[in-house]
Amino acid sequence: MSRRDRYPSRCPGEHQAMGSLDRNCEVLVRGRVIAGDGRQGVLGDATGRVRFTSPLEVEWAIGDLVEVRGAVASDGRLSAWELRVLAPALRPLSGGDWERFNESDRAILDNMRARAHVLSLIRSHFELRCYTEVETPQLLSFRGCEIHIDQFETHYIAGEKTKTLFMAPSPELHMKRLLAAGMERIYQLGRCFRNGEISPLHNPEFTMLEWYRAYASYEDLMQQTEELVIEVLLQASAQSKQWGVLAEAVPWPRISVGEAFLRWGHIDLARYGDAESLFAEMRRLGYGSAQPDDSWDDLFHKVLIEKIEPEMARMGAAFLVDYPAQLGAMANPKGNNSAWVERAELYIGGIELANGYSELNDPIEQRKRFVEARSARPNEPIDEEFLAALECALPPAGGMALGVDRLVMLVTNAQHIDQVIAFPMQG
Repeated sequence: MSRRDRYPSRCPGEHQAMGSLDRNCEVLVRGRVIAGDGRQGVLGDATGRVRFTSPLEVEWAIGDLVEVRGAVASDGRLSAWELRVLAPALRPLSGGDWERFNESDRAILDNMRARAHVLSLIRSHFELRCYTEVETPQLLSFRGCEIHIDQFETHYIAGEKTKTLFMAPSPELHMKRLLAAGMERIYQLGRCFRNGEISPLHNPEFTMLEWYRAYASYEDLMQQTEELVIEVLLQASAQSKQWGVLAEAVPWPRISVGEAFLRWGHIDLARYGDAESLFAEMRRLGYGSAQPDDSWDDLFHKVLIEKIEPEMARMGAAFLVDYPAQLGAMANPKGNNSAWVERAELYIGGIELANGYSELNDPIEQRKRFVEARSARPNEPIDEEFLAALECALPPAGGMALGVDRLVMLVTNAQHIDQVIAFPMQG
């Protein structure tokens, strides 16, 4: 029977993994022909590879998925007395998914397994601390109040009715509604969406871990973040010596944004609260990247990228804390100083890994910030359901969001986010 004559729908009998075949005994294996010519070939599955010799009368080709019965000799070679083609390969094993997942010694497949291990460790961490895993909508009726995030738009269509929806850049608003409804410790592992950037650290669709704890602050969440990250790095990474050094350095340094900008950027942010004055000072200091039409946020992030983040990278693991109020639309003020908010970002090796804050639970102040954000988009409504939840009393709480893809990059020593995502978006 030709290898192309049929596609069997059933594979009776349990087959053995090629990475652990018994010598000098009969075996049943299933896998793909990786290489070969005539009667000699190499068969592979997810666990390993084995050389084989096939019967004369059976036709097969490289790429075919086959089932083999035979015996493994003492030298490890499989002598097949029966070979059945389960699915013929109709095109060569080059390019496409096969090349992506099997080049470089199958590194991306190994990263997928490491990713699964990381997700398992994350869930164990929160289960041991009595958190409830939740799921919230990925389609939102409203934009958030952080105007620097560019969201994907889509449309709900029912008959003649059309409604604009937004792909969730984070699960924040719905998770805080759950806090207001009575839940106290919650976490979510889910897909988030942000438009506008593809880079070694950015994919428009990514996996976020986000968690909230009632009656906690950003200081409590920073401590828990240290615990979680160290647990994952020590248990999932082969770089145990490197991460052991970080584990011994806990608590990691906390440096305020104001101090960092003064020390490394030579800018006293407290004196430059508008774009015009900050632009003038940056140009005086020689920041050639500063442009007259840049917003205050744009200018801030140029200093951050050019001067602050390289210094954070030299610190190994460190938190950047206490941000200007312009960059904490849903964070609590720092004490009585409304110019700064209790926000923290974790950097490891220069990679921004996590971002969190003490949650703003004042509904009047939150409405004010929503209205201010809406000034840039005057025709868009405000999320009244979220504000109604705050009006029912949201407990003081801390929240943290952590980029799972970036954490897997640290675990696997990957240099690009594409190496830890099965199907990244192509730019």
